[in-house]
Amino acid sequence: MQDRKTIVVVSGIPRSGTSLMMSILGQAGIPLLTDDARAPDDSNPRGYFELAAVRKTNEDSAWLEQAPGQAVKVIHRLLPALPDEYHYRVILMHRPVEEVVQSQDRMLARLGADPTDLPTDRVQAIFKEQHAQTRILLENGAHFEWIEIAYPTLIQAPEAEIERVIRFLELEAEVHDLATAIDDRLYRERL
Repeated sequence: MQDRKTIVVVSGIPRSGTSLMMSILGQAGIPLLTDDARAPDDSNPRGYFELAAVRKTNEDSAWLEQAPGQAVKVIHRLLPALPDEYHYRVILMHRPVEEVVQSQDRMLARLGADPTDLPTDRVQAIFKEQHAQTRILLENGAHFEWIEIAYPTLIQAPEAEIERVIRFLELEAEVHDLATAIDDRLYRERL
Protein backbone atom coordinates (compact mmCIF):
# COMPACT_ATOMS: atom_id res chain seq x y z
CA MET A 1 0.00 0.00 0.00
CA GLN A 2 3.01 2.28 -0.20
CA ASP A 3 2.46 3.30 -3.85
CA ARG A 4 0.82 6.70 -4.36
CA LYS A 5 -1.40 5.21 -7.07
CA THR A 6 -2.62 2.15 -5.11
CA ILE A 7 -6.28 1.96 -4.14
CA VAL A 8 -7.77 -0.75 -1.95
CA VAL A 9 -11.06 -1.91 -3.45
CA VAL A 10 -13.63 -4.03 -1.64
CA SER A 11 -15.91 -5.68 -4.17
CA GLY A 12 -18.45 -8.41 -4.64
CA ILE A 13 -22.06 -9.07 -5.44
CA PRO A 14 -24.37 -6.98 -3.23
CA ARG A 15 -25.06 -8.62 0.16
CA SER A 16 -21.80 -10.61 -0.01
CA GLY A 17 -20.09 -9.00 3.00
CA THR A 18 -18.52 -5.91 1.45
CA SER A 19 -19.72 -3.62 4.24
CA LEU A 20 -18.24 -5.93 6.86
CA MET A 21 -14.90 -5.95 5.05
CA MET A 22 -14.92 -2.14 4.87
CA SER A 23 -15.53 -2.08 8.62
CA ILE A 24 -12.59 -4.44 9.18
CA LEU A 25 -10.31 -2.25 7.05
CA GLY A 26 -11.40 0.82 8.97
CA GLN A 27 -10.58 -1.02 12.19
CA ALA A 28 -7.11 -1.66 10.69
CA GLY A 29 -6.59 2.07 10.30
CA ILE A 30 -7.03 2.30 6.54
CA PRO A 31 -8.84 5.52 5.59
CA LEU A 32 -12.24 4.70 4.08
CA LEU A 33 -13.50 6.69 1.11
CA THR A 34 -17.18 7.06 1.94
CA ASP A 35 -19.75 9.84 2.03
CA ASP A 36 -22.34 8.43 4.46
CA ALA A 37 -25.09 9.26 1.94
CA ARG A 38 -26.66 5.87 2.64
CA ALA A 39 -27.52 5.68 6.31
CA PRO A 40 -27.38 2.49 8.38
CA ASP A 41 -30.64 0.59 8.51
CA ASP A 42 -32.01 -2.78 9.64
CA SER A 43 -30.24 -4.55 6.75
CA ASN A 44 -26.85 -3.00 7.57
CA PRO A 45 -27.05 -1.59 11.11
CA ARG A 46 -23.33 -0.72 11.14
CA GLY A 47 -23.50 1.16 7.85
CA TYR A 48 -22.92 0.62 4.15
CA PHE A 49 -19.52 2.36 3.80
CA GLU A 50 -20.33 3.59 0.30
CA LEU A 51 -19.35 6.53 -1.88
CA ALA A 52 -22.29 7.56 -4.10
CA ALA A 53 -19.98 8.78 -6.89
CA VAL A 54 -18.77 5.20 -7.43
CA ARG A 55 -22.17 4.28 -8.91
CA LYS A 56 -21.48 6.65 -11.84
CA THR A 57 -17.95 5.41 -12.57
CA ASN A 58 -18.91 4.42 -16.13
CA GLU A 59 -19.68 8.07 -16.90
CA ASP A 60 -17.33 9.86 -14.49
CA SER A 61 -14.37 8.36 -12.67
CA ALA A 62 -13.02 11.65 -11.28
CA TRP A 63 -13.62 10.41 -7.71
CA LEU A 64 -10.60 8.14 -8.17
CA GLU A 65 -8.26 11.15 -7.91
CA GLN A 66 -8.90 11.22 -4.16
CA ALA A 67 -8.87 7.41 -3.70
CA PRO A 68 -5.15 6.42 -3.58
CA GLY A 69 -4.14 5.30 -0.12
CA GLN A 70 -7.74 4.64 0.85
CA ALA A 71 -10.25 1.78 0.72
CA VAL A 72 -13.41 2.13 -1.33
CA LYS A 73 -16.33 -0.17 -2.02
CA VAL A 74 -16.96 -0.86 -5.73
CA ILE A 75 -19.73 -3.23 -6.82
CA HIS A 76 -18.42 -6.10 -8.97
CA ARG A 77 -20.18 -4.87 -12.13
CA LEU A 78 -18.20 -1.59 -12.03
CA LEU A 79 -14.72 -3.12 -11.77
CA PRO A 80 -14.28 -3.06 -15.58
CA ALA A 81 -14.80 0.73 -15.50
CA LEU A 82 -11.81 1.33 -13.21
CA PRO A 83 -9.09 3.03 -15.29
CA ASP A 84 -5.78 1.20 -15.55
CA GLU A 85 -3.75 4.28 -14.62
CA TYR A 86 -4.16 3.18 -10.98
CA HIS A 87 -3.14 -0.01 -9.23
CA TYR A 88 -5.91 -1.78 -7.31
CA ARG A 89 -5.61 -4.25 -4.47
CA VAL A 90 -9.01 -5.89 -4.61
CA ILE A 91 -10.64 -7.89 -1.85
CA LEU A 92 -13.38 -9.84 -3.60
CA MET A 93 -16.02 -11.02 -1.17
CA HIS A 94 -17.71 -14.32 -1.89
CA ARG A 95 -20.91 -15.60 -0.33
CA PRO A 96 -23.07 -18.51 -1.52
CA VAL A 97 -25.57 -17.09 -4.00
CA GLU A 98 -28.45 -18.78 -2.18
CA GLU A 99 -27.64 -16.65 0.87
CA VAL A 100 -27.13 -13.53 -1.27
CA VAL A 101 -30.56 -13.88 -2.86
CA GLN A 102 -32.26 -14.55 0.49
CA SER A 103 -30.50 -11.54 2.00
CA GLN A 104 -31.47 -9.29 -0.94
CA ASP A 105 -35.09 -10.45 -0.77
CA ARG A 106 -35.23 -9.71 2.97
CA MET A 107 -33.62 -6.30 2.45
CA LEU A 108 -36.17 -5.44 -0.25
CA ALA A 109 -39.00 -6.60 2.02
CA ARG A 110 -37.68 -4.36 4.83
CA LEU A 111 -37.76 -1.47 2.38
CA GLY A 112 -41.29 -2.34 1.27
CA ALA A 113 -40.12 -3.23 -2.26
CA ASP A 114 -40.91 -6.35 -4.24
CA PRO A 115 -38.18 -8.88 -5.01
CA THR A 116 -37.22 -9.41 -8.63
CA ASP A 117 -39.71 -10.98 -11.03
CA LEU A 118 -37.12 -13.55 -12.05
CA PRO A 119 -37.31 -17.03 -10.55
CA THR A 120 -34.86 -17.54 -7.68
CA ASP A 121 -32.86 -20.19 -9.51
CA ARG A 122 -32.39 -17.82 -12.47
CA VAL A 123 -31.16 -15.00 -10.19
CA GLN A 124 -28.75 -17.43 -8.55
CA ALA A 125 -27.42 -18.54 -11.94
CA ILE A 126 -26.91 -14.91 -13.00
CA PHE A 127 -24.98 -14.11 -9.83
CA LYS A 128 -22.80 -17.23 -10.20
CA GLU A 129 -21.96 -16.23 -13.76
CA GLN A 130 -21.23 -12.62 -12.76
CA HIS A 131 -18.94 -13.78 -9.97
CA ALA A 132 -17.06 -16.06 -12.36
CA GLN A 133 -16.70 -13.20 -14.87
CA THR A 134 -15.39 -10.92 -12.12
CA ARG A 135 -12.73 -13.46 -11.20
CA ILE A 136 -11.63 -13.69 -14.85
CA LEU A 137 -11.44 -9.88 -15.08
CA LEU A 138 -9.28 -9.72 -11.95
CA GLU A 139 -7.03 -12.54 -13.16
CA ASN A 140 -6.43 -10.85 -16.50
CA GLY A 141 -6.15 -7.20 -15.44
CA ALA A 142 -2.51 -6.18 -14.96
CA HIS A 143 -3.64 -3.29 -12.75
CA PHE A 144 -5.35 -5.68 -10.31
CA GLU A 145 -3.92 -7.69 -7.43
CA TRP A 146 -6.62 -9.59 -5.64
CA ILE A 147 -7.70 -12.10 -3.07
CA GLU A 148 -11.05 -13.71 -2.47
CA ILE A 149 -12.50 -13.85 1.03
CA ALA A 150 -15.29 -16.27 1.91
CA TYR A 151 -17.94 -14.44 3.93
CA PRO A 152 -19.17 -17.53 5.86
CA THR A 153 -15.60 -18.38 6.90
CA LEU A 154 -14.90 -14.76 7.82
CA ILE A 155 -17.87 -14.83 10.20
CA GLN A 156 -17.52 -18.33 11.64
CA ALA A 157 -13.72 -18.70 11.83
CA PRO A 158 -12.30 -15.24 11.12
CA GLU A 159 -8.66 -15.66 12.11
CA ALA A 160 -7.37 -17.24 8.88
CA GLU A 161 -9.30 -14.91 6.56
CA ILE A 162 -8.27 -11.79 8.48
CA GLU A 163 -4.64 -12.98 8.47
CA ARG A 164 -4.85 -13.26 4.66
CA VAL A 165 -6.12 -9.68 4.44
CA ILE A 166 -3.32 -8.46 6.73
CA ARG A 167 -0.68 -10.17 4.57
CA PHE A 168 -2.26 -9.07 1.29
CA LEU A 169 -2.41 -5.41 2.29
CA GLU A 170 0.86 -5.54 4.27
CA LEU A 171 -0.87 -4.18 7.36
CA GLU A 172 0.56 -3.78 10.80
CA ALA A 173 -2.49 -5.04 12.63
CA GLU A 174 -3.47 -7.79 15.02
CA VAL A 175 -6.02 -10.37 13.94
CA HIS A 176 -7.95 -10.22 17.20
CA ASP A 177 -8.26 -6.41 16.97
CA LEU A 178 -9.76 -6.61 13.48
CA ALA A 179 -12.05 -9.48 14.41
CA THR A 180 -13.89 -7.15 16.81
CA ALA A 181 -15.61 -5.67 13.72
CA ILE A 182 -17.45 -8.98 13.23
CA ASP A 183 -20.88 -9.49 14.78
CA ASP A 184 -22.01 -13.07 14.22
CA ARG A 185 -25.63 -12.04 14.89
CA LEU A 186 -25.68 -10.05 11.64
CA TYR A 187 -25.14 -13.23 9.60
CA ARG A 188 -28.86 -13.82 9.33
CA GLU A 189 -29.31 -15.71 6.05
CA ARG A 190 -27.27 -18.91 6.26
CA LEU A 191 -27.31 -22.13 4.31
